[in-house]
Amino acid sequence: MALTVDHGLRAGAQAEARAVGDWCAAHQVPHEILTWTGDKPSSGVQAAARAARYRLLINACHAHNIGHLLVAHTRDDQAETVFMRLKRGSGVGLSGMAVKTPVATDQVADPITLVRPLLTTARRADMAAYADAHQLPVVHDPSNDDEQFERVQVRALLAALAQQNLLSVGALEGTAQRTADLAADRRWRLADAAQAGGLTQTSVGSVRVTNATDPLHTHLMGCFGQPGRGAIPIPPTDGAQVTAGGAVCERDGDQLVYYREPASVLGRADGTRGLVRRPVENKMTVWDGRFVLSPPWAGPAVELGDHRSGSQWAAQWAAQWAALGQLLPPGLATSTRARREIATLPCIVGDQGLTHAPKGALDAICDALDGWKGARDFLTGIHGFETRSLFEDRFAARVIRY
Repeated sequence: MALTVDHGLRAGAQAEARAVGDWCAAHQVPHEILTWTGDKPSSGVQAAARAARYRLLINACHAHNIGHLLVAHTRDDQAETVFMRLKRGSGVGLSGMAVKTPVATDQVADPITLVRPLLTTARRADMAAYADAHQLPVVHDPSNDDEQFERVQVRALLAALAQQNLLSVGALEGTAQRTADLAADRRWRLADAAQAGGLTQTSVGSVRVTNATDPLHTHLMGCFGQPGRGAIPIPPTDGAQVTAGGAVCERDGDQLVYYREPASVLGRADGTRGLVRRPVENKMTVWDGRFVLSPPWAGPAVELGDHRSGSQWAAQWAAQWAALGQLLPPGLATSTRARREIATLPCIVGDQGLTHAPKGALDAICDALDGWKGARDFLTGIHGFETRSLFEDRFAARVIRY
């Protein structure tokens, strides 16, 4: 199946997409046009279009039960990508694009495989020569000549450097491969350090480690927040904590506890909003990049304290995904470490308040709220829903999500 994305950014894009469809029809190739709808950003257009393009493509693959998405990146595209990341002082990012990458979206939890079969075998000129030799219709995208875009500027610069024998596509490809090898070695060393440190995941999604090395500590902070570039200090004394990039590390005796920073999910005192509630649909979804959530009405409900059935909840389409801490009184959600750990968990809220919480975390939630006088009313009648932690994917950088 051929998939064409119409970003809606140029007047001629729709006609070009239809022309692809006509060619495919003449050659008995199933074809679908995917349209990027909604408001477009005033800046960062190419990056936003790229993310939207992959979301559309990945979701379409799932809709058609397709497991592999092939795209036509060439050796030139790889060289440009590496050079742009070099400009930004990237480290591991200098490995560029991979020939095969698991990809997914927040709307579709399970990954498919993104394949770039031309990444190491063909250059842009080879593609043009092939199209010419086989009399294939070609459309020239004028945005490829628009110098307001960074990639177009880099393309021209690399061509000039190549003419002067100062930098070649092959040299940038070599940098990508060597960096990828170093990154793979780093992942092995981090896995060994995690095993040596006795890394364990808790029922609420946090992680505990004994004797974490500095590289492992920094990496784990990135797994719960945004990866940073500098070293992050390890809390030295019991009860001490450090926060960076939306992640928290807190010392508990001889262990370090890593969890999501509550303020990043619940909102900050300066008015910065946390995660926005969204409707619960009858399909799996990803929460905060950390959990895959399965709607409870996809199967029988897990009951806690009453006898309502899963089918009764199925009619509650007004239900919303929310952060558990958003439903607690101000200050309570961060009053103890146990409460900070549960505060960023996903839950379902209805007209009457909390209705569902993660099935595997129900006991931990009850324990964390023990001692709060409103706990009984808050927890009575809640049900459980299935969740799957994405920690291992984040730790190993296995899946790219759009």
